[in-house]
Amino acid sequence: MMTPDSLLTSVILSASPITRLGLAAPSARVREQAAADLAEAIVASLEGAPLASERQQMRLPL
Repeated sequence: MMTPDSLLTSVILSASPITRLGLAAPSARVREQAAADLAEAIVASLEGAPLASERQQMRLPL
């Protein structure tokens, strides 16, 4: 099992470049969206559930 520090490090490093840049953006709205995306990734990794972006990739076109 991963330690909390290594889990957070892993999630941050594997986050999309847009999310990482968004955390330092001058716009509060962009920072909030990036933080929400990062929070979703952290919760998903804690639960072992796929991320929203991964769920979209798993869907089959009809």
